[in-house]
Amino acid sequence: TGAGKRIVVESTSGRVIFEPAGNLQAAAVELKAAGDSDLVVGPDAVIRSASVTDGRLAIKSTGGLRQALPSGGFVGGITARSLAVTAQGGLVSLASTNNQVDDFTATSPGSVTFVNSRGFRVVGSGVSAGTLADFDGEISLTAQSGNLEVAAPITAPGDVAVMRAPAGRVIRQTG
Repeated sequence: TGAGKRIVVESTSGRVIFEPAGNLQAAAVELKAAGDSDLVVGPDAVIRSASVTDGRLAIKSTGGLRQALPSGGFVGGITARSLAVTAQGGLVSLASTNNQVDDFTATSPGSVTFVNSRGFRVVGSGVSAGTLADFDGEISLTAQSGNLEVAAPITAPGDVAVMRAPAGRVIRQTG
C-alpha cells in the first residue's frame, strides 16, 4: 500500500497498468507514462499529478477521488489526450487549473467536478453523477479557456449540472 506516503509510477517506454493488490492507498500519487494507461487506486485517493504522453488515462477508484490542490507549492495537473474516471463510492474532484485534457468522461455515485485549463469535450459515455436520490450528485465542468463541447450525455438525476467556459462557449453537439 503506501498509506500516508507519496507513490510515483513512471514508465518512459510504454503503457502503464498499475493495480497493486489491495489497491493503492497513498497520501499522493504521481503518474508519468507513454501510451494508454490504467491506474486503479484505493478509496479517497489523491492524485498529485498524472502525465500520459500520446495516450488515454483511465483512473478507477474503489471510493472517491480527488486532486491535490496547491497549498504553498506547485501541483501538476492531469495531462492526457483522453481522461476516463470511475469512482465506485464518494465524489470525484479534479479541480486543478493545471489539467490539460482533450476528452473527458466520468462516472460516480457522488458529485463530479472537473476543471481544465483549456477547452475540452465530454465524450463516450459522458458524465454521470449521483443516484436516483435528490442532492447526491452535482456535476460541475469548467473549461478555463476555449470551448466546452458536450458530445455525450450529462446525467445527474435529481441534481444540478453546471457547465462553464468563461473564455469560450458551452456547445451542445447533437446527432
